[in-house]
Amino acid sequence: MVSYTFASSERTTASGNDGETKAMLHLLDFDEQNDEISAFAIDCFNDVTGMDHNSFRLYDVQSKASKNNSPKKIGESLVTLFHNFTSEFSDYFVEEILF
Repeated sequence: MVSYTFASSERTTASGNDGETKAMLHLLDFDEQNDEISAFAIDCFNDVTGMDHNSFRLYDVQSKASKNNSPKKIGESLVTLFHNFTSEFSDYFVEEILF
């Protein structure tokens, strides 16, 4: 059995919702693998995760819509992607995107 621990949460904000919507549209329209994506997990592993029909291929997106992204905030997003990449789900993550 594979388990996943959610270590943090975020408050809903207009800019966050906008960023997640744009990240989802990126996966739907602009990503080369978009034909494989048939579902999304929002605020689960990360901000937006695209999944194939059987959820065996995960496309992990950390969406940042803030106008004031500092190097520290960008680094935190990269660390989140890295933690997902090295988690028990690492065999399922096929793409990590900082959007």
